[in-house]
Amino acid sequence: SSLAFSCDVDHKPLAEGWWATSVCLNGKWSPEPRCIAKASCLPPTIPNGYIQGQRSWYENGQRITVSCNSGYLTRRSSSVIRCTNGKWSLLLVCEKKSSACDKPPKIPNAVIVHQKPQEVYPDHSKLHYQCEEGHDTDPQNAEKSITCRAGTWIQGPSCTEVSDCMFDPAQHYGSG
Repeated sequence: SSLAFSCDVDHKPLAEGWWATSVCLNGKWSPEPRCIAKASCLPPTIPNGYIQGQRSWYENGQRITVSCNSGYLTRRSSSVIRCTNGKWSLLLVCEKKSSACDKPPKIPNAVIVHQKPQEVYPDHSKLHYQCEEGHDTDPQNAEKSITCRAGTWIQGPSCTEVSDCMFDPAQHYGSG
């Protein structure tokens, strides 16, 4: 079953809007029906960032510190924002650093290994590639990784098809 509720004067649900809904799951309400002071704030949404020690709500006058994810920065001198009468003093925006790199390039016949996909990679990030079966790196460029430097991916492997024979008999014994 579900429960729709609103709060007394000068209070609001611990959710967006003036009313909220809770659902009974295994004998418990989820989320727990709860009202907070109208002047309190819910945690702000910080794209590409996070709140250090995030809580479910903050009292009027409370300050929090916002941090940007790796590869992002805020243009403001302070990363502290304050809850004032139910609203945040300002919302910080975390922007991609100019030195960070976007998604890595696709390299034919190769896959990135040991790395979760990200939208942005910090400067000096190094990603390792593995050639697909039947392919190997070019002996002249045995590097199997790329590095983010100043917003650009540097050096990438070249995976070429491997033949079944290790050497060409004509090269070693002559033709004919």
